[in-house]
Amino acid sequence: QSFQDTLRKHCVGGYVHMRGHSAAEAAQLINELGVHVLVNLNGWAGEDRLDVFTHRPAPLQINALGYAGTSCCTFIDSLLSDAVSTPPELRRQYSEALLLLPPSHHVLPHKKLYGESQATPPYPRELLGLPPPQQDLSGRGGPVMACFNRVKKLDGKTWTTWLEILSAVPGAVLWLVRLALSPETEQRLLENARAAGLGERRVVFTDTLASSEHIAAK
Repeated sequence: QSFQDTLRKHCVGGYVHMRGHSAAEAAQLINELGVHVLVNLNGWAGEDRLDVFTHRPAPLQINALGYAGTSCCTFIDSLLSDAVSTPPELRRQYSEALLLLPPSHHVLPHKKLYGESQATPPYPRELLGLPPPQQDLSGRGGPVMACFNRVKKLDGKTWTTWLEILSAVPGAVLWLVRLALSPETEQRLLENARAAGLGERRVVFTDTLASSEHIAAK
């Protein structure tokens, strides 16, 4: 709610919330309002409204911030990104024209929100339930493979491949994050790993850090 209040405060030309509108209704309203540049902040990251963009309600339609990859959509004209997230040498792999900002397309008010955060030392592996660094080939310790995406992006083929890699690499651990993850889903994944013959702590879930801790840990 506070984010919407901030938007309303700064949108001197008006603020229109389109939740509940169908794609056709939203597109018609955008067109009637005379929007020149329509920006999609989610891409394929979930809860997007790309269906609105298919109606071409604005002359220029852009992806920005939420998804640095190509949309592969002919109705998205440009991608606002930077040369790190979107290497210009891969330009031919993108359906959009690239608008690359130096040095980064992410504008985040870290200093305003957190001040001059002092970097914290690395979290000990054991605190996170992870094995110590691998010292030799005796099985002591092991490599950590991590994926911090939302689990809902995971398909069965990828999950099966990860379990096969864990089975083939003694001591290896898969580290996942509890991001929009229900306890039931976490339990099902752990049971699936055990059914594949993997022992306890071969798949590790940890909670996300508070934003201030996350910034400091960087």
